[in-house]
Amino acid sequence: MINHPSRWKQKTKRKLLIGILLAIIIMFLVDLKDKRTTYENFLVREYSRFPVQAYDADQVSGSFGFPDMASLQNHFMTLDPALGYVP
Repeated sequence: MINHPSRWKQKTKRKLLIGILLAIIIMFLVDLKDKRTTYENFLVREYSRFPVQAYDADQVSGSFGFPDMASLQNHFMTLDPALGYVP
Protein backbone atom coordinates (compact mmCIF):
# COMPACT_ATOMS: atom_id res chain seq x y z
CA MET A 1 0.00 0.00 0.00
CA ILE A 2 1.36 3.40 -0.95
CA ASN A 3 1.31 6.15 1.67
CA HIS A 4 -0.25 9.34 0.52
CA PRO A 5 1.69 12.56 1.06
CA SER A 6 -1.14 14.05 3.14
CA ARG A 7 -1.18 11.04 5.47
CA TRP A 8 2.61 11.27 5.86
CA LYS A 9 2.32 15.00 6.69
CA GLN A 10 -0.33 14.29 9.33
CA LYS A 11 1.86 11.67 11.01
CA THR A 12 4.86 13.99 10.91
CA LYS A 13 2.87 16.86 12.40
CA ARG A 14 1.51 14.60 15.13
CA LYS A 15 5.00 13.37 16.04
CA LEU A 16 6.35 16.90 16.02
CA LEU A 17 3.52 18.12 18.27
CA ILE A 18 4.08 15.26 20.74
CA GLY A 19 7.81 15.99 20.78
CA ILE A 20 7.25 19.69 21.46
CA LEU A 21 4.78 18.95 24.26
CA LEU A 22 7.20 16.50 25.89
CA ALA A 23 10.02 19.04 25.65
CA ILE A 24 7.86 21.72 27.33
CA ILE A 25 6.83 19.35 30.12
CA ILE A 26 10.43 18.28 30.76
CA MET A 27 11.62 21.91 30.81
CA PHE A 28 8.87 22.80 33.31
CA LEU A 29 9.75 19.90 35.61
CA VAL A 30 13.47 20.68 35.54
CA ASP A 31 12.79 24.35 36.29
CA LEU A 32 10.45 23.43 39.14
CA LYS A 33 13.03 21.14 40.70
CA ASP A 34 15.71 23.80 40.31
CA LYS A 35 13.61 26.38 42.19
CA ARG A 36 12.93 23.91 44.98
CA THR A 37 16.59 22.94 45.27
CA THR A 38 17.61 26.60 45.36
CA TYR A 39 15.09 27.33 48.12
CA GLU A 40 16.16 24.26 50.13
CA ASN A 41 19.80 25.35 49.90
CA PHE A 42 18.76 28.84 51.04
CA LEU A 43 16.98 27.36 54.08
CA VAL A 44 19.97 25.22 55.00
CA ARG A 45 22.22 28.30 54.89
CA GLU A 46 19.76 30.32 56.97
CA TYR A 47 19.29 27.57 59.57
CA SER A 48 23.05 27.27 59.96
CA ARG A 49 23.26 30.95 60.94
CA PHE A 50 21.26 30.36 64.12
CA PRO A 51 22.90 28.58 67.03
CA VAL A 52 20.94 25.56 68.19
CA GLN A 53 21.21 24.83 71.88
CA ALA A 54 21.02 21.23 73.08
CA TYR A 55 18.54 20.83 75.93
CA ASP A 56 18.97 18.40 78.78
CA ALA A 57 16.00 16.13 79.58
CA ASP A 58 16.02 17.28 83.24
CA GLN A 59 15.93 20.89 82.12
CA VAL A 60 12.93 20.27 79.84
CA SER A 61 10.60 18.58 82.31
CA GLY A 62 8.27 21.03 83.99
CA SER A 63 9.30 23.92 81.74
CA PHE A 64 7.07 25.98 79.50
CA GLY A 65 8.61 24.80 76.25
CA PHE A 66 11.17 26.40 74.02
CA PRO A 67 10.27 30.00 73.21
CA ASP A 68 13.54 30.48 71.31
CA MET A 69 12.80 27.51 69.04
CA ALA A 70 9.21 28.70 68.59
CA SER A 71 10.52 32.10 67.53
CA LEU A 72 12.90 30.48 65.04
CA GLN A 73 10.07 28.39 63.60
CA ASN A 74 7.86 31.47 63.33
CA HIS A 75 10.66 33.31 61.53
CA PHE A 76 10.97 30.60 58.88
CA MET A 77 7.21 30.23 58.52
CA THR A 78 6.81 33.93 57.69
CA LEU A 79 9.94 34.17 55.55
CA ASP A 80 9.23 35.29 51.99
CA PRO A 81 11.20 32.99 49.65
CA ALA A 82 11.32 35.58 46.87
CA LEU A 83 12.69 38.31 49.12
CA GLY A 84 14.80 36.14 51.41
CA TYR A 85 13.63 37.90 54.56
CA VAL A 86 10.51 38.49 56.64
CA PRO A 87 8.52 41.32 55.06
